[in-house]
Amino acid sequence: MKNHNTALYLTVGGIIAFLAVGLIASWSTSSGPERVTTGQEGILEISGEEEVLVAITKENMDKIVRAATIKDNLGISKMVLADQAYFVDKGTKVLVIDTTLTASQIRILDGEEIGSSGWVPKEFVKRND
Repeated sequence: MKNHNTALYLTVGGIIAFLAVGLIASWSTSSGPERVTTGQEGILEISGEEEVLVAITKENMDKIVRAATIKDNLGISKMVLADQAYFVDKGTKVLVIDTTLTASQIRILDGEEIGSSGWVPKEFVKRND
């Protein structure tokens, strides 16, 4: 069982590593006009990634951002396995239902997680032009 958990952590950890790179890259490449505000629809996107990690709560999103910054892939993997975050496909349609200075609370409008809500960095929500 221990080997199974280790393999699972390593697999999820690999995915998280790619997402962490996308997270950090998106901070430096995002531009204000592309951002979506409360009440608007958009899509989720991280440059160069096929999936986006959505945190269940704002606090969990903050933990994921901190973990990504210090490359704590195992910590992020444990959060995903504990259902504190979930993945959606790049291009998933969302409605922004709340915002803070750095984050957007979103409602998923299509795909497997339709109806679910969660938090992502503002830079992950783009206009669907």
